[in-house]
Amino acid sequence: MPRKPKSTPKTVAFAGSGEVSEELVKALLTDFFGDDDVFAIIPATVRRGQKGLKQVEAFLKDADIQYDPEEENEFIGKLHEYRKEGDEVTLVLLWTGDETEERLLDEALAADIPVKDLTRALDDISFAEEDEEETPVEPEPAPPSRTRGTPRSSQGKSSRASRGALRAAEDTAARKADADEAQATTEVAQVVQEVSSNLTDLNLLFIYAFETYISLAVDAALDERGIKVKTVGVLVDEDGNYRVATKGRPRKAETPATLTISEAKRLIPGFTETE
Repeated sequence: MPRKPKSTPKTVAFAGSGEVSEELVKALLTDFFGDDDVFAIIPATVRRGQKGLKQVEAFLKDADIQYDPEEENEFIGKLHEYRKEGDEVTLVLLWTGDETEERLLDEALAADIPVKDLTRALDDISFAEEDEEETPVEPEPAPPSRTRGTPRSSQGKSSRASRGALRAAEDTAARKADADEAQATTEVAQVVQEVSSNLTDLNLLFIYAFETYISLAVDAALDERGIKVKTVGVLVDEDGNYRVATKGRPRKAETPATLTISEAKRLIPGFTETE
């Protein structure tokens, strides 16, 4: 496809199987292209699973940006040719780390062509150095050594340190949340136990009051009809415990009293009228 001459030529090749949303593609590429004269290269065959590349192609069409489909093994050669013509060239990968992406990254860096990762907001990527040392933010298991083909943020150690600090803060917050949840569970269990105990006490008080009411009502009804209510002599101590009075002196702190038969049955365990 013939190119339209413009003031600031820029040639960008796109490849890779990573996924990027339509909104993010539009925002990133609009900012990256600016008002420059842009020409794009995309793979001759965009597979069904390469949704990110499909979003890129759709953006190029909507923005009326010229592009040519090329075989991926010719990308670096094409970029090299356009650079010789004076273009600013860039390889943009939608990185997943597959074999094709690693090969393109290797070839581009060998040709001194800058490489960016569209799945990481167009951050520069390169091969990590095997002997790179890092100062850990906090003691943690040593990370595995980097291998060729692993993209590295151009922000370097400061970016990784920030991520380490963020992970540490998230771990601390998670531990605190677990402790708070355990404490809350214990407190709820205590409240439930107290309420259950109080309900049991209330039930017993209700039953006692109801039985007392029935007993008094029965005795009153018998008295109104001139029927003599049977009573029994009892002794009651300071704690309100009753027992049937027997011959002999009361025990210490016991006071004589009289109960109806119905009251005696309710207040004295095992009481029978034969007593």
